[in-house]
Amino acid sequence: MKYVFSVAPPRLGGIDMLLPIYMEMKRAGSVNIELIFFDDLAFRQLKRDDFLFWQITECVDKISLLSKNKVKTSSNLAIKFFYLILFIIKVLGILYRITITQKPVMMHSGQVSTFFLGALHRAIKRKKGFTVGHFNLMNLFINDDRKQLNVQGDFGDIFICFNKKNISSWDKSSKNKCIEIGYPRLYEPWLSNLRKNSKYYVQKHIEKTAAGLLSMAVLFLPSTSKCFEEEELKVWILEVVYCISEQFDDALIVLKPHPMQNLKHLDSILNDLNNKRCILSFLHPGILAAEAKLVVSHHSSTIVDALALETPIIQHQNFTSHWLARHPEGSCFLELGHPWTKDVDDLMRELKRIKNNEWIPPNFLRSIGHKNSIKYLLKKIELL
Repeated sequence: MKYVFSVAPPRLGGIDMLLPIYMEMKRAGSVNIELIFFDDLAFRQLKRDDFLFWQITECVDKISLLSKNKVKTSSNLAIKFFYLILFIIKVLGILYRITITQKPVMMHSGQVSTFFLGALHRAIKRKKGFTVGHFNLMNLFINDDRKQLNVQGDFGDIFICFNKKNISSWDKSSKNKCIEIGYPRLYEPWLSNLRKNSKYYVQKHIEKTAAGLLSMAVLFLPSTSKCFEEEELKVWILEVVYCISEQFDDALIVLKPHPMQNLKHLDSILNDLNNKRCILSFLHPGILAAEAKLVVSHHSSTIVDALALETPIIQHQNFTSHWLARHPEGSCFLELGHPWTKDVDDLMRELKRIKNNEWIPPNFLRSIGHKNSIKYLLKKIELL
């Protein structure tokens, strides 16, 4: 049996990118997967998503929660000491499980130079295993020193990426240690899983839609960190809700918060809006997109979920000066070919096209060069 120790990314979006990979591993052979949460923020976010939490618990064999932040934040020395001892015991347990296996695999989105990942990496190497870096680490390559970073030195043995064009700026040595696996959320077994479960979960969580009284429009909300402000979010929501209400007066409007959303601020916006047909949902974006009549999003990878399920999607976004200061390219998602609107008139026009069944899904798979090539990873870690 192959043993995989997967350290969860710090945000929920990374976890739902890993789940299709876990599922492919389970389909390929005998594998035991332990999912390790180094911080409980992502775990709390996961538990809010009923579908994703159920899928994770069905797929992985063990979940280990290391509450590092409880050690740091507790003001009571006795409680702090208790959590520290508990943390150490759990880390030692993980190290022990690594030492009693042959050729284990660690997957992670950090750097092995950190104390915790470094300890796991050294234990993995002593057992002749592999350390696999993935996804979130590509964000480290946006600075001027990108070519000084080396995949093997910083991340372990190999690195998995969506497409080789995502790492076009890397040095040759680093590129040679990368395995292209395609976009996991586009794997057909995963999409089939979404289609199979979407109706049940929407009926379970959104009663009005379940009763068939209303169609459903979904808003994937942008994060309000760094380059998008809270006042902008309010304007964005009010604008989109107004336009959808004008064009689809029978629609239930479901707002899907970003995992890092300030929920108190969002609640205040909904109170000001005072629209009984607007509700919040923490369901998985793929589940919502599968049942939606239409989706409106800001700059977000959730656009890919809607396109994959052939749900009409509009990216509504005005590039402000402080947005362009951080994203001078505007939005990389516009390359996918879906409609882009910048103001109320643009949005109204695209909503009318959807209402009249004139929306045409773009050939976005060709744009991103996706193919399911997970088999190369599975062969590398000796699961195939």
